[in-house]
Order: sequence, then C-alpha cells, then structure tokens
Amino acid sequence: MRPALATLPAAIVLSITGIVTLFAPEILLTHVLGTVLAPHPLVSMLGGLMFAFGYMNWMGRNAILGGIYGKPMVTANFVHGLVGTTSLWDLITPEAPLLAWGLLAFYVWYTASYGILMTRPPWKPAS
Repeated sequence: MRPALATLPAAIVLSITGIVTLFAPEILLTHVLGTVLAPHPLVSMLGGLMFAFGYMNWMGRNAILGGIYGKPMVTANFVHGLVGTTSLWDLITPEAPLLAWGLLAFYVWYTASYGILMTRPPWKPAS
C-alpha cells in the first residue's frame, strides 16, 4: 500500500477536525455527535491531539512507511485509530447525525490503513 494513500487523507481530516474541535468544541459535541457529555477543556485537548496527528501525517506523507520504517508514526496512528473507532462505536446511536457515522467510517478506514502499513513491507515505487 502506498503510504500517501493513508497519510494524506488522514492529515486533512484530522487537521480540520482538530482545528474545529480546538476552537469550537460545542460544534463537534452538539452537531456532529449530538451530545454534550464531555467538558469543553477535555474536548479542546482532544482537538489539539487530533491537530498534532494531522500535522504529523502531513509531515510524513512522503516518508517510507511499513515494516520497520516509520514504525513510531505508524503505531501511534494505528493506536489512535483503534481507540477512536472503539470510542465512537460506543458513543454513536442509530439516531446519531450522518456526520457522526461519517466520522466513524473515517476512523474504521484510518485504523485499517495503518494496520496494513504496520504489517506490510515498505512500498517501493516502480523505477
């Protein structure tokens, strides 16, 4: 799998979600997740984390990833995706807004992409 297929979309989605969550957490809580369960400072901290992961993915979009290459970045993204997927799975109800289901679908794809990068040898471009 070409690493940019995982890193570029992850960078864009995580950065946008992180910025929105960092500066306007009530938008994420009410309009996307349909709840106000978490206090705003914790949600803002999560936004900073998501923005940092987005920036890390942007910086690593052209790096060699897979096998032993880029293992800390790949592992961190995989664990973040796994925790995010299971957390959203528990939080989302059938009546949840469509954006919440879209976020869950992104996290499933995100986790699967980095799981593939973790278990495969590095991608080598054709010369």
